[in-house]
Amino acid sequence: MLGLAVYREFGAPDDPGVVFFPGPGLLEGSGPAAGPAGRSVLIWLQVRDVRAGHARLAAAGVPVIREPATESWD
Repeated sequence: MLGLAVYREFGAPDDPGVVFFPGPGLLEGSGPAAGPAGRSVLIWLQVRDVRAGHARLAAAGVPVIREPATESWD
């Protein structure tokens, strides 16, 4: 859904891991999380146009937990 290029996949089919190219770095996801589904892992991504990115993901059926908002980050 994010459109990230896959660098490599690894691990057993029932516990896979994947490494993505999100830009000039890498983003890896692996292993089980020790919490309820949906709140155990958070990934923060920065995009050039948050409204367009949000619209694309929502149109693809990705659940929207919170609408885009400007944050102060103080």
